[in-house]
Amino acid sequence: MTSIASTSRPVTVISGRVPEILEAKLDLMVQLDQLARPDCVLATNSSSFRSSEMLESVELKNRVLNTHYMPPSNACVELMSSTYTDQAIFDLLMRECASRESLHVLSEGVAEPADIDMLFKDWFGARDGPCDMMDKVGLDTVRNIEMNYIKQGEGLTTKPLDWLKENYIDKGTLRAKTGGKGLYRP
Repeated sequence: MTSIASTSRPVTVISGRVPEILEAKLDLMVQLDQLARPDCVLATNSSSFRSSEMLESVELKNRVLNTHYMPPSNACVELMSSTYTDQAIFDLLMRECASRESLHVLSEGVAEPADIDMLFKDWFGARDGPCDMMDKVGLDTVRNIEMNYIKQGEGLTTKPLDWLKENYIDKGTLRAKTGGKGLYRP
């Protein structure tokens, strides 16, 4: 816990992982609530306890959610409300994760932007897909954001960002700033 209290860089999400013992989870959530910045999302990974059961002494209940990690072969995580979870947290996590994963898929040539966006919109009922959102923000801005995460020690690879720079940014196809050219080429 000392490292959380003494960190100087902002932390977006803290995932509290302790054995499946309610008292241990209650203690951890209270400590995280006291030590983490108010804008930090707190996640529990409980399988048998509702996250709402762990919030009795938590002051900022709206920033807590439950995460259920699927087996490695599925490589995904389920995000669940604690009853109090602010919808903006789900929006933030979906936006951040979707963009990063989409860049990996694109850089490996697995799918086209339209395919990724169609699946995302179908699965999540979203108005825009991650590729369209990245185009609207500007691909140089997306790369700068992701590079910042890497510098912060997030353990991420630069491979999809190098691909983005070589295939789009270096060619001036940033969409938001170049009149329509970006991941969705005219």
